[in-house]
Amino acid sequence: MLLTVWRGRFRAIGCVATGALATYLSLSGAALGAPPDFTYTTFPAQPSNVAWPTQSWARGPSVSMDRKELDQAVGLLWSPSAQSPIGRVNALVVVQGGRIVYERYRAAHSCDQIEHTMSVAKMMGAAMAGLLVQQRGFDIDAPLVRDGWVKPDPRHAITARHALNMTTGLQWDASSDFLEFAFGDGALDLAKYVTEKPLAHPPGSHFQYSDGTPSLIGQEVLRATGGTRTGVVGFLRSSLLGPLGMTRTELEFDRRGTWYGSSGVRWSPCDLARFGSLLLRDGIWDGQRILPAGWVNFVRTPTEASMNAALPAGAPPEALEPYGAFADVYLSPSAVAARSRAPLPIDSFGHYGFGGSHVRVVPSRDLVLVIVGERGRDPYAMLETFRLAEKISNAFALAVAPVQP
Repeated sequence: MLLTVWRGRFRAIGCVATGALATYLSLSGAALGAPPDFTYTTFPAQPSNVAWPTQSWARGPSVSMDRKELDQAVGLLWSPSAQSPIGRVNALVVVQGGRIVYERYRAAHSCDQIEHTMSVAKMMGAAMAGLLVQQRGFDIDAPLVRDGWVKPDPRHAITARHALNMTTGLQWDASSDFLEFAFGDGALDLAKYVTEKPLAHPPGSHFQYSDGTPSLIGQEVLRATGGTRTGVVGFLRSSLLGPLGMTRTELEFDRRGTWYGSSGVRWSPCDLARFGSLLLRDGIWDGQRILPAGWVNFVRTPTEASMNAALPAGAPPEALEPYGAFADVYLSPSAVAARSRAPLPIDSFGHYGFGGSHVRVVPSRDLVLVIVGERGRDPYAMLETFRLAEKISNAFALAVAPVQP
């Protein structure tokens, strides 16, 4: 079946004002009382002897790499026996210490080949919102003003924070809504389709993975940049793509010029690795702050709503999906199994895309891992890809002391 529903999550193929800063430095994802006590691994600095990869990537093996352990993990990812359920792996790029230390590609694929990584694109939405905060004083805790969302309509309380955290409370059916949103009349005006959905839960109270929600951020970017697709592209090129040297990145839009956030980015593995490296360096690129201070911590902070999501009967503890701001947050297995215990350690984060693509940022190992895949059979492909990504990461020595579980 082309559509996969699991735990309510559907994988589609598919100068800052001081007041604005205060809106996201409070990292509780929802008004549910005191947030859990999270601790974070420190972001590593770019090595002084490695150039920023704006123009090109430095390459060379890592002296801290356990090649035997890495080969074993990569073999599991690439082997024919792994193709079910993982699917077909087309590219694997590993960055440590600011250089590409390992890469492997299937025929007709390369580091500069533009690829569709499906829901990995959602992380671009978090970056877009951060750019609006950094450059336009965007308040993510102000109500999102939409047609029909006026008091006393309870949807008036929905904010950009809720959208980023997937806690808008808007009704969303992973199968029928996605089909209409992506391929039916909803595709003509993505944000309109989403904003017309009724509330199923109070905003901020319930985590619901929705492929429609990122279009709300896309609409905010459209409004802030003149209301045209050209304005959006120009803004992103000057603010993000240009400074990072992401020349092999393409965005997808609906007819109104709203960014199609669900899976609306096509980028090369090298560009995706640049994007991951920006997050690994806490939003700083070659001495320039691209994303606001504290923003990446917001991205990698899971909400209470996602932590409290119920697992289906028989699902392993690791099937819990802590979710931050358009980002999967990977906790240690012991922390997941005892999720009521504080503090909860946060190290790696990223996003998975339907069919087997994956980007993971691992500060403790100064690592960015990019996997481009297809034909994976979710949800099993997602869990297995997470496990193998962990094995690959563990083949590299620690660069920063990780937080303790």
